[in-house]
Amino acid sequence: MKGEDIMSNRSVMLAVVFLAGLLLAGSLFITAGSAYAQGAYSDKDLALGTYGEDVRQVQQCLSHLNYNTGGIDGIYGPQTVSAVSAFQKDQQLVVDGIAGPETQWALFKIVSQLQKDLTFVGFDTKGVDGCFGPATVSAVLSFQTANKLKADGIVGPETKKALEQAVAAKKANTSATVVYIVQKGDTLSEIAVRYKTTVKAIKDANKLSSDLIKVGQKLVIPSGGSTPTVPSTSTTPSRQGRFGELVPWSEAQKIFKVGMIATITDFDTGLTYQVKRLGGSNHADVEPLTAADTAKMKQAYHGEWSWERHAILVTVAGRTIAASQNGMPHGTSTIDNNFPGHFCIHFLGSMTHGNNQWAPSPAHVDAAHQAMVRKAAGLSS
Repeated sequence: MKGEDIMSNRSVMLAVVFLAGLLLAGSLFITAGSAYAQGAYSDKDLALGTYGEDVRQVQQCLSHLNYNTGGIDGIYGPQTVSAVSAFQKDQQLVVDGIAGPETQWALFKIVSQLQKDLTFVGFDTKGVDGCFGPATVSAVLSFQTANKLKADGIVGPETKKALEQAVAAKKANTSATVVYIVQKGDTLSEIAVRYKTTVKAIKDANKLSSDLIKVGQKLVIPSGGSTPTVPSTSTTPSRQGRFGELVPWSEAQKIFKVGMIATITDFDTGLTYQVKRLGGSNHADVEPLTAADTAKMKQAYHGEWSWERHAILVTVAGRTIAASQNGMPHGTSTIDNNFPGHFCIHFLGSMTHGNNQWAPSPAHVDAAHQAMVRKAAGLSS
């Protein structure tokens, strides 16, 4: 082979390696905004040696909650393991250094509450999404500056204490008037019912000429409407503008216990039907309660039973939880309901049965079900 050919081939190889490196770096260091738009959770166990945007999100949250991950680089190294372990210990979780669904759920709840508190005292985080994105960092920095604290964007002991004091002081002074930040799906009528007031009173207090409101808008709730009402547990939520709670399976199975009856709302069609939990340890095995419920469920599946995953809301024990179901009768049946078997409902982090005739592969977290769970929680379209 001629010398120039060898040099040419080497140049091509170097270019390929360089491009591959750029692609890998891009996968690790894509902007936080695009990742946060996808929601706060991974359906995977993140552990030593894993990498990617899911890891980066966890590092972002931990770092700003004062747990040192050794950087926010999307690589799950030893320092990230140590940070996760410290967080788990503080939250009284199983300390294993693995950021599984329960650990990520705990992070989500803490960051969500932080966002609510910051917004409540006047430092807008541009929504409550459980993710420590740029808007939340900016709100923390502004709060720290206003309170003469070290402005580093990290919610350490001093910042946490100052925020708790600010929230307590604000609550003590808001018995007559409340400022509400409009969330996705809100309507004036729903807000009025929630705060025991009227649409007209809210419009008058805010000088609104129409019923149109936008996400992030601040609304003054007039006197007498400072305590929001708790929705009736007997009312099935409409799919329009309402989503379910994102609850991990370890908690959901204690809420929706074997033998309990729940109301299912198909997220896309709005159809509702009742089911009874038959059993299941990796997820909930359920049966339609009556033949009429079977008919409603079949209608949601356009008249054909299918393994297709549907986003659903599960209303039970006073809670409405984001979930996913398939629509295929299989296995054991105990109710005379025109449904020859039972079907599966999955929650955050739940797994398939595994190693049986319907799921021959080992038990695992099903990505399609988890996508529907996120959809039901309002975290994806």
